[in-house]
Amino acid sequence: MQIDARRFILIDSLPTGACGPGQFFCDGHIDSGKCIPMKWYCDHEFDCQDHADEPADVCPPKTCSHDQFTCHLTGICIPLGYRCDGDADCGITVDGHIDRSDEEDSHCDQSLKCPVNMHRCLTVDVCIDLAKFCDHQLDCPDGSDEGPFCSGIAVVLNAPP
Repeated sequence: MQIDARRFILIDSLPTGACGPGQFFCDGHIDSGKCIPMKWYCDHEFDCQDHADEPADVCPPKTCSHDQFTCHLTGICIPLGYRCDGDADCGITVDGHIDRSDEEDSHCDQSLKCPVNMHRCLTVDVCIDLAKFCDHQLDCPDGSDEGPFCSGIAVVLNAPP
């Protein structure tokens, strides 16, 4: 059996600061002193504002599912339908740069740009309203507006501003 050393993290070597056992100390300048549960370290979610809990040189890369796009700078997974919709959906890096990798020309067919508040279906040149994503109804001819990426998403329609 071969062991991939990149998948193991030596917990004893992590900074704990003033935190109790089983906690990680967010020691950056933004939220210094914040303690988070150790299980949140390298869980692919930024819990420290400066992203100290997700160091790229320590944490294994996140693997997105087949119906998701992996953002190049932030490493987050977004639904494929969010690519090439005119909105940068990949978030902001630790140093404050907007990750626009989901809108790069190399990924986008420039022949179809969807209007504001609409997204392109995955494999067909059709734009549908944002409210139709994850609404439990197939609106894209290829069904790409519904899928595993919708789990845990609650769609609120006609909500007051």
